[in-house]
Amino acid sequence: MKPETVELIADTRRRLDVCTAALAGGPDCDSAVDAAWHLVQAVRELLPAVEPLPAQVADLTARLGLAHRDPLTGLIGRNAWTDRAAALIASGPAGVVMLDLDSFKPVNDTFGHAAGDQVLIATAQRLHEWCGQDGTAARLGGDEFIAVVTDPSDLDTRVEALQQALTQPILFRDHWIRVGASIGAVRADSLLDPSVSQVLEAADQAMYAVKGRTGRRGWRSRRRPDHFPVRPVDHQESTATLALSVVA
Repeated sequence: MKPETVELIADTRRRLDVCTAALAGGPDCDSAVDAAWHLVQAVRELLPAVEPLPAQVADLTARLGLAHRDPLTGLIGRNAWTDRAAALIASGPAGVVMLDLDSFKPVNDTFGHAAGDQVLIATAQRLHEWCGQDGTAARLGGDEFIAVVTDPSDLDTRVEALQQALTQPILFRDHWIRVGASIGAVRADSLLDPSVSQVLEAADQAMYAVKGRTGRRGWRSRRRPDHFPVRPVDHQESTATLALSVVA
């Protein structure tokens, strides 16, 4: 708050006190009338100064919320997720998944953006439940999400369960909507540099290897402890590609 606004508020408060004291002599006495007039003038000066404050406070609150939470899904933002992921990776084995939804744009085109929002909310809820107590999920933007979980010894099995959960139909008004999901998964300890940025890049490459396949929808897990960056993916190879057929 500007210093001049603070002074205006304090001066108005003083004038209010003077007016209250003057009223003890009766509302028609000269001192009461004079004090009331000065108070009205002070309030007139004060109102333009404080009128923007509620909107400014609301805007600041909204911006602070956006810094920590996605306003649509309620998931934490990327910065908060990065800090959490770094802590989990440093404390022990961890796995990271990156995903985005297939056939999402037709949902908006066919049913409207309210339907798309419902799909994103349902996806976030399912991803949050999948993470459980030992993980954290975030929305990167659009229909792209990330998550980190600890104890990734059964990461393949867990990711398969996630893929199945994400492709369950979602009720919007009178319609059941089903979208696919392309998921890339990586164990942090499979990389020589297990920093968050490198793990995310590996998960991103794994996800786009899935999206590069005809029909898409499925998941890919990087299990080789090789150097990173990863060599270009041969989409014909099958050794590390575990695909699931999902109805759109």
